Amino acid sequence: MSDNEEGTPQPELEKHIFLSTLDSYLGRNLAELFTGQVQAVVPEEEEEVENEENDDAEQEKKSLTTIHGVQRHEKTVSDPSGTLVLTAAQAADRDTLLACLELCEVIIYDITSGGQELVEEATWAVETLHDRLELWPKRKVFILISTVMTWAKTKPLDPDDPDSPFTEDDYRRRRPHPHFQEHLNCEKTTFALGKTNKKKFKTYVIAAGATFGKGEDIFHSWMKQAWHNEKELTIFGRGNNVVPTIHILDLAQVVQCVFDTRPTTRYILAVDGLSNTQREIVKAISSELSTGQVKRADKEDVFLTDLNLLHADLVTTDLKMESMFLADNIEERRSESGFVEGIADVVKEFRTERKLQPMRICILGPPVSGKTFLAEKLCKIYKLHHLHLSEIIEAAIKNLEEIAHPPVKDPPPVTLPDEPEGDGESPTLGEEEEEEDEENADIDAEIEEEEEEEEDEEKMTPEEAAELLLEIEEQRAANHDNRLDDATVLQFVEERIRSKPCRNQGFVLDGFPKLVEQAEALFGVDEEADDAPAEGEPAYNRATMPELVIALDAPDELLCERAINLPEEKVQGTHWTEEAVLRRLTEYRANNREDVTVLNFFDELEVHPLLVDVTKDESEGMEDTCRLLQKRLGAPRNYGLTKEEAEEKRQRQEAERLEQERQAREEAERCAREEMDSRRREQMVWMERLTEVKRQELEALEARSLPLRSYLMKHVIPTLTQGLLECAKVKPEDPVDYLAEYLFTNNPQTNLVEWEELQKSKLEAKEAARKQMMDNWLAEDTVEHVGREAPVAEGGTEPEASEQTSANTSHETVDASPK
Repeated sequence: MSDNEEGTPQPELEKHIFLSTLDSYLGRNLAELFTGQVQAVVPEEEEEVENEENDDAEQEKKSLTTIHGVQRHEKTVSDPSGTLVLTAAQAADRDTLLACLELCEVIIYDITSGGQELVEEATWAVETLHDRLELWPKRKVFILISTVMTWAKTKPLDPDDPDSPFTEDDYRRRRPHPHFQEHLNCEKTTFALGKTNKKKFKTYVIAAGATFGKGEDIFHSWMKQAWHNEKELTIFGRGNNVVPTIHILDLAQVVQCVFDTRPTTRYILAVDGLSNTQREIVKAISSELSTGQVKRADKEDVFLTDLNLLHADLVTTDLKMESMFLADNIEERRSESGFVEGIADVVKEFRTERKLQPMRICILGPPVSGKTFLAEKLCKIYKLHHLHLSEIIEAAIKNLEEIAHPPVKDPPPVTLPDEPEGDGESPTLGEEEEEEDEENADIDAEIEEEEEEEEDEEKMTPEEAAELLLEIEEQRAANHDNRLDDATVLQFVEERIRSKPCRNQGFVLDGFPKLVEQAEALFGVDEEADDAPAEGEPAYNRATMPELVIALDAPDELLCERAINLPEEKVQGTHWTEEAVLRRLTEYRANNREDVTVLNFFDELEVHPLLVDVTKDESEGMEDTCRLLQKRLGAPRNYGLTKEEAEEKRQRQEAERLEQERQAREEAERCAREEMDSRRREQMVWMERLTEVKRQELEALEARSLPLRSYLMKHVIPTLTQGLLECAKVKPEDPVDYLAEYLFTNNPQTNLVEWEELQKSKLEAKEAARKQMMDNWLAEDTVEHVGREAPVAEGGTEPEASEQTSANTSHETVDASPK
């Protein structure tokens, strides 16, 4: 494409877009916008019909866009078909990353998140792509999304007019914050490499302001604190610094416009151009979600918060900027009014994106049916606000008393100015700084006074509060049981329901409304509301209508029995006495006849009540009913546990773990003791059995040895004893042989002659056996020798046969010669 074609829309071809960080705040929104999952601008109702005709063409356009990139925070990669998604470990391999970059026609690098490593990677990417531009068949566009902090130290255009805003034409004069020098170097490198061959490689630099919207990123810390009903939000420094901002989808529109139209402007400021100060931004968040109050802290304290370095520097910088590109090229923006003016839409997006929609519940039923008990359990599970009628009235009266009788403030101390020293000398630098601080303090005081005046205009005056308190006293005196008029009660209940805490987290309305007229007044159509019902939908107040109505019921006999069995300390001084419960029960039945009931009011508006029969729940603490309601309501819509609750839960889990370990250790010790005792018992039994076996064996042996003992004592022991005594006296060299000869000699059953004959016969038998063995051996040797000489006798030995043959031959020769 030639240079004169720049700035015009490109033909709809298949596009492959690379995003440096798919799972970042900006990366997610860019991907959703490019693929058609979200619209940059919400169409008006009259435009919706026209837009329906273009839905097919727009969907076809989005289907031609394929997103590739890197998931740097997620451990697992889940990418749709046809895309190439790299993990952070894969992107660390430059060859793999380069292959993914060369696949895409548009490369978008966001260096506003990711730190120094991502800045270095972006610089490497643009340099490497520039070096290889001759290898590509198609033109590539490289878009660098940087930050306005590269302008933080830029001097004003006109010293006499410091409020004059910077524009894209002043980009050559920009001077960075010390923390963002590398960002500026990356910008310059990207800008310079796009000039060498514009037909093959075009580069753009987009300096983005503080992004907001779609769940928040930079301002999320303040949003979260305000949603948790923090009374005062913190401003760092004086708070009069101008923070350049832009809606995240407007920034995405700028990026899309750049690669769609290829504009001639190559350095673009992405800011909304509105001069919102830090104080105004924080004040708007506090007013929309909390009390509207703010407090000041030192500027350096911003680095002690959860904000990263870029966000901390952004919210404390002072830059007045205006984007000519947005004014000329982006006709419709998501947030044309900016952050402060569009805070209602910003908070709405925040709640929707973070799934922080309030949960509104109403519990109705007869007295003593368990409404308050169930409401407290649901409030604890879902972190909702429990709205009980008596507590609402008591809190409202207390608030009126505080307004009617405000505490008297002490006047500020009066300080006399110090007399100047010296004779007309010029003030020193320290004195100038003190004077400047005093001027700033005066300006801050004026701002605070103006804010207090604005708040006072919205609040009730002490005279109005005193007048309402007087009316309440008159109503209590005129009505039975000190009751208030329905109008006053409804006013207090509606104020509480519309309070910021109930609008943030939600509420459980306990036992109210009791009449159809009260329900209509609370939840009927609000003519001043912006969200009117669509055609064909039921008309009611969508800001206050409960999403779930729970109707408890039980027989009167069971309710009376419960009232009778209530503890005395709980009944004393309350309306829980038997007579009061019977009166209230009769009143409840009369107000809820079959034809006119509060439940019918909700049913007609298609908010169908959930009927719960208390008698069927036999579980302890109504656990079955709670599980049923949790299934109906779903998961909690909040941030989860706070830091204190998380720490308490951690300590509780640690205590439970230690207790489990102690119990396991005691159980193991008990099992070891039982096993040892069992082994000891088994060993004792075994030893007893072994002793018994040995005893029985000994008895058997003794029983079997009795005849043998008698035999030995009669025939052997006397002679053996005498032999041993003789052997001890003589002490021969061979006592065994001596003892043997003695026993044979003195054997009373034989004599010496017989013994000698026996010995002689033994010797003769032994000698005969030896002689027989020698004869056998000689006979075997003779047979073997005769076997060897037999061949020699027939023909002689081989030498002798040879000599004999030779001799015969010679004789034959001699005999033949004379012949």
